[in-house]
Amino acid sequence: MIVLSPAIIISIAIVTAIVLHAALFLLFKKAGFAGWNAFVPVLNIFTIFKITGRKWYWLILMLLPVIGFLFVMIAFFDLLHSFGRRRFYHFLLGLFFGPYYLFIVALNKKVEYTGPRLKYATPAPVFREWAEAVILAVVLVTAYIKPFWFETYNIPSQSMEGTLLMGDYILVSKVKYGPRLPITPIAIPFMQNANGQNNSYLDNFRLPYFRLPGFGYVKRGDVVVFNFPADDSKPVDRKTNYIKRCIALPGDTLFIDNKVVKVNGYIKAAPPLAQYNYMAEMNGNVNPEYFNGLGFGDATPVTSLSFYQFSINTLMADSLSKLKDVDTVRMVCYAPNRRILEVFPQSPAYPWNLDNFGPLYIPKKGQTVVLNEQNIKLYERIIKVYEQNDLRVNGPYIKINGGNVSSYTFKQNYYFMMGDNRDNSSDSRFWGFVPEDHIVGKAWFIWLSIDAEHNIRYNRLFQTIE
Repeated sequence: MIVLSPAIIISIAIVTAIVLHAALFLLFKKAGFAGWNAFVPVLNIFTIFKITGRKWYWLILMLLPVIGFLFVMIAFFDLLHSFGRRRFYHFLLGLFFGPYYLFIVALNKKVEYTGPRLKYATPAPVFREWAEAVILAVVLVTAYIKPFWFETYNIPSQSMEGTLLMGDYILVSKVKYGPRLPITPIAIPFMQNANGQNNSYLDNFRLPYFRLPGFGYVKRGDVVVFNFPADDSKPVDRKTNYIKRCIALPGDTLFIDNKVVKVNGYIKAAPPLAQYNYMAEMNGNVNPEYFNGLGFGDATPVTSLSFYQFSINTLMADSLSKLKDVDTVRMVCYAPNRRILEVFPQSPAYPWNLDNFGPLYIPKKGQTVVLNEQNIKLYERIIKVYEQNDLRVNGPYIKINGGNVSSYTFKQNYYFMMGDNRDNSSDSRFWGFVPEDHIVGKAWFIWLSIDAEHNIRYNRLFQTIE
């Protein structure tokens, strides 16, 4: 597997920039302009406009967010056309090899300036126009919009109910926390993980993790899309997308006490529509159809038709308790110290469950924790998997990369995520921390919502996600 180091990537970027400006220098001279214009910012762009026949306002179009990249690409192909490179294979070579192909064109002594592209261009066949438009659109979305701006995501489960429903299609902002550059950049467009039994991406070529600056940072209460941390079979950016609410930030200490979430000793109020499991005891046996149309969702009989379980919010629980056939309604809650085997960190030393969990320190980049025989279970996955160290534990003796240690300094930030459907969510209470390099973006708004009967939920369209 080839993993490019940051130094190699920077070197490639520098070489590419040199090649591009050298190509422009040669082409400007062929078109009758001063070659040194190629090395002056903005002036080189206006020189390209003069060569291709574009107007000055194209500079503004090229600076537009999201679609500006498309105008940059069009200007590039205008330049190729102005030097006689107008065939479809010229288009493909320019698309995939960019500045390097432009440099080859510039070096070719037979290549001459044929005039502004728009003035002397001959109409292309309809099929070719459509083919170029489709290819440009695919490249625009897969190489620019999706990695750097936003992408869509379909809510596949009930874990965020109260806030998000199954069948909601949301737009995820990449720029909020800063776009994460692709780790496996060579892939089939529009496919996240696999095509049948085969990967849709080239796993043998990876780039290191790098995130561009964003407009903010993850905050407590943000609804965040991230790659599922517990999947070790795929590269980070090809893991399944999950969506949860951020409950605790790097450096926080989390404690859940009888369902009440406390961060750094302060109660963290649940979202207004957060759902919990409630048990309703009826006045005798009641047919499940009794609840149809009452707005309480699925009523699940428990042991008999006189006990039903619901996944509802507190306001709905209050309304449920007022029904004439309902005797009592109580929230289902695990007792303290009742250990659930699947709950993080899956250790007898930590008898935690969904409702009584912690206290747990959320690792922060640069912070150091003391390691011992007990708490190593909390951080061993971070040390071994997320931060790629060789960890060996033999009773009280802990070795990292061959040396005995009594502490560890974290290399990146981590987060604790929970679903708004608190008792029906696979989240950090089961599989632990979410590393910063797994963060995809912030859930922005619902652009489409379709129920189980394939009907559009018009009342949910374009709702922002809080």
